[in-house]
Amino acid sequence: MPRIRKKTSNRASTNDRAKLRHKIAEGRKKNRKLAKKNPQWKSRVPKDPGIPNSMPFKDQVLAEVAAERRRAEEEKQLRKAAKKTVQQATKGDDSESEIDDSKIGMDGVTSLVVQAKTVPTTKTPKVSQPIEAAVVDEPEPLLFDPSIPDLKHALDKADVWLYVLDARDPLTHRSSFIENLGREQGKKLVFLLNKIDLSPQESLRAWLVQLRALHPTFPFRVSSALLRPVDDDAKGKTKVSETDGLGAEALVQHLEQLSSSGVSPVTIAVIGMPNSGKSAVINTICGFSRLATYKPDLLKSSTVTTTLPQPVDFDTPSGSKLRFIDTPGFDLVLPRMGDIEKYTMQAIDSLVRSRGRIEKMKLPELAAKWIVSRAKQEDLMLHYSTPAYLASDPLSFLSGHARTTGRLKKGGVLDITDSARSILRDWRVGKFPYYTSPPGPANVEGLSAEDEKVLGNVRSRKEMRAHPGLIRLSSGTVDSRSVTWMRRCQHQHEM
Repeated sequence: MPRIRKKTSNRASTNDRAKLRHKIAEGRKKNRKLAKKNPQWKSRVPKDPGIPNSMPFKDQVLAEVAAERRRAEEEKQLRKAAKKTVQQATKGDDSESEIDDSKIGMDGVTSLVVQAKTVPTTKTPKVSQPIEAAVVDEPEPLLFDPSIPDLKHALDKADVWLYVLDARDPLTHRSSFIENLGREQGKKLVFLLNKIDLSPQESLRAWLVQLRALHPTFPFRVSSALLRPVDDDAKGKTKVSETDGLGAEALVQHLEQLSSSGVSPVTIAVIGMPNSGKSAVINTICGFSRLATYKPDLLKSSTVTTTLPQPVDFDTPSGSKLRFIDTPGFDLVLPRMGDIEKYTMQAIDSLVRSRGRIEKMKLPELAAKWIVSRAKQEDLMLHYSTPAYLASDPLSFLSGHARTTGRLKKGGVLDITDSARSILRDWRVGKFPYYTSPPGPANVEGLSAEDEKVLGNVRSRKEMRAHPGLIRLSSGTVDSRSVTWMRRCQHQHEM
């Protein structure tokens, strides 16, 4: 029977929709079968296994690869310099046809300029001789020293141990096991308060006075090129400096005094927790980046950690020679305890060492409780704009934070886990501005003029509270656990 009236709805019938779903399912099934027969299956593509550790003379092979890469980079710079020189020469005054013969042949650059001005062509000539003036002074590629295969050998070989501490929480980054070991071996221990730009000036003064009662202590801030970008929008707009670090001059002068005392050249082992800034400290002292450090494109994905000791030689402005050894961070032994206590200790170690994606841990509430329990209640409420909570119950803060930020599960249940992950993410990327003060009465007397010069570039507590905010944590404790690097590194070396 013909349709009497016009169709008023565009909605398909149930039968048509079922047919369409069936066709889509059949098409997907067919594509999956064809993908299995595809010879370019991803899992079948062979990958480069690299150089195995069992291969003899692996260090020499890596050195040859590094030298080849450096040679290729030098040739690239030579070609760029030659092309730029020719372009500048062709744009010069055409009336200048006579050139002093005494300048011809002195170097490759002059010869190239002469050729460009005498031959009327815009094509870049072939350069057969290396252009010495165009070569940029680059440091020699770093090679691993076979005599320093692990952390234990680095500490034994060094004359001075430069202990890098986080200025925001120095006691938590200290290890009594390492300090006692250095005292037993007769090593000279020097404390370095790194990341002073993240701690208020008043707290730094108190920490310097207290730590100097134990060992020589120096404030330090790495160069701008090695700092984490505070604002992603400002990244790459201005050229950052690699030589504007704070505190490097006083530290080098102190190390030179140790060198003149009888050990020349002095060997300094830069030690500390993983990701405490050891490699960045060496790069700042040398004035250029020679060791791998944090990179802006890796902040949201992973971290860079030194795995093998790396020696770096440095010539001071006064002519002395210093040899720094960048060492891997040491791990501490976990005592026997229950599963929850053990997992909590592991979570705290991950926070202190900034290892991996700490916000992706299975039980982020344990690590977040450790942070909240140490934080001052008023500062935490003001920074996150949360309601009042019980200081004795860190989970109550996470509940208020989840309610304030709208982190809800199905049925309106507060998502405590996601709230804890948010706190850990802020901690990792530097959006949790915290600091600690030394226990006991504060004493800020006895600082030198060099200290005042360095601390004059650090913001006060009032300025930091205004922007980006400031959260005071209770003072940490010196870790008394033993270090596991001796047995583990020795076992790896034997293998």
